[in-house]
Amino acid sequence: LLSSLAPRHVLLYDPEPAMVRAIELEQARRCGGVCMRVYFLVLADSVEEQGYRSDLTAEKEAFEGLILAKGRMALPSEWEGRTAQQLPPQLRLEEEATAGSNAATLRGGRARASSSRGAPTAVVDLREFRSALPNMLQLHGVTLRPATLEVGDYVLAPDLVVERKALPDLVQSLAS
Repeated sequence: LLSSLAPRHVLLYDPEPAMVRAIELEQARRCGGVCMRVYFLVLADSVEEQGYRSDLTAEKEAFEGLILAKGRMALPSEWEGRTAQQLPPQLRLEEEATAGSNAATLRGGRARASSSRGAPTAVVDLREFRSALPNMLQLHGVTLRPATLEVGDYVLAPDLVVERKALPDLVQSLAS
């Protein structure tokens, strides 16, 4: 609407962040063309002003949440190039047991040790690369093959698929 009308003046008497962002985008699109002046007509300390300010606060918190989430998507740069032994202890994977029934359980029923077959391989859903786990697996010598999986997040063996869930999602799944 703004691009088709190409107004030079806009008067907002009920401002909302979505409209303000649309006006900002139109101003940026014009870049150097006809300027658009925007006026807010809001009574100071009114309910409308408080509502607009709370909308801006919610928008700011949403962006901060996105920034924090993006910061967790990959390993921090100070970990880059480190081997698994150089990582902090809380980030290291525990060594797998090599004997007894636990060894077979850890390998999804496969009794042979993974070292006899070479480096372990896992197929990882592409959406999982937003988390740090694939990077951690790779640091520990697991060969990753990215793919879009219809079921699960990690395929560790032909008969072993892992679905990673956040705790609230797990509780909801178990409750249903």
